[in-house]
Amino acid sequence: MLGWRITALILLLLLLSFLLVLSNYITPRCHLVTLLDYDSGRLIYSTCLNDGEAIVYKWKNSLFGLNVTEIFLVRNDSLVLSELIYEDPHGNYEPLVKSDDLDYLCHEGGPFHAVNISKVYKELIFMVGKVGKPKIIVNGDLIDLEREVGFGGRVLIKISDG
Repeated sequence: MLGWRITALILLLLLLSFLLVLSNYITPRCHLVTLLDYDSGRLIYSTCLNDGEAIVYKWKNSLFGLNVTEIFLVRNDSLVLSELIYEDPHGNYEPLVKSDDLDYLCHEGGPFHAVNISKVYKELIFMVGKVGKPKIIVNGDLIDLEREVGFGGRVLIKISDG
């Protein structure tokens, strides 16, 4: 009589182990995203994002006067720059360009839209200038970096396994 109870207990433990392993594949893994004042270490913002969710960085390029949007996707405990838009000041569609041309285009000015960039970062430091008015949008929350750290301040964005 004791034998079937031990067998049932072992089967139950195996089933629970299998379900636990399976849940790691079914349930999206949370990645902790934190924004910190780089100089003081003060926590500005923190949230949990799943793979594929976006962080949007918006700022104004002081050299060319164009609004810029950078879209980062969360992937495997990293931030992946996937899209970069130098907006047309007249509201026209920006020409689609190859990601190989970004180094040239970012220094030459003019509107463009690059997709499928796939540049990977573990952390980023954003410097706050007076013209740039940098903002980060995460989970629908708008974080004004100039208000948080002031002109000349820096914001560190990190991602880690939550």
